[in-house]
Amino acid sequence: LFLVASGGWPILLIGLLGLTAGLCYSAGPRPLSATPLGEAMVVLFFGLAAVGGTYLLQAGALAASAIVVGLMQGAFAAAVLHLNNTRDAEGDRAAGRRTLAILLGPSRSLLLYDLLLAVPFVLAGVLAVAMSDLRPWLTLLALPEASLLALALQRASLAADYNRLLGRTVNLQVLFTALLALSLL
Repeated sequence: LFLVASGGWPILLIGLLGLTAGLCYSAGPRPLSATPLGEAMVVLFFGLAAVGGTYLLQAGALAASAIVVGLMQGAFAAAVLHLNNTRDAEGDRAAGRRTLAILLGPSRSLLLYDLLLAVPFVLAGVLAVAMSDLRPWLTLLALPEASLLALALQRASLAADYNRLLGRTVNLQVLFTALLALSLL
């Protein structure tokens, strides 16, 4: 209520949409988590809505740079979800789920994971060019870990391998975000 009082109806709308999306994601006869829409929902709500809403609340207006950073964060969050769904594809298929990892199959799922890891680095370049500032390139210090993750996923075969990669993917997001925050100070 405090945030809505501070930010007005846009914050209320973001909150209500987030609650609705959370319910639709995991509840009901056809939850979105069992469909190919999971990754898109994560980009939208864990990236764009979270970062954009936070920026809007603090600045009073939305900026293009907040949308770009939201897409960066959403891509990492979607990579985590996609990796989880890739690990669980066989069991999910048997349970009647139709996640993106199931629809894409193993080799294209690896490519999507790689793409989701690459997007934040590309967008950091876009941000640097748009700002006429080289500092966002500092995020490239996290690129070797992203490359190692992509290679490690190609060799993963056991659930334990995927579980380690899940943790490393989250750690990559933390490292990238810390470097981005440092570059924007």
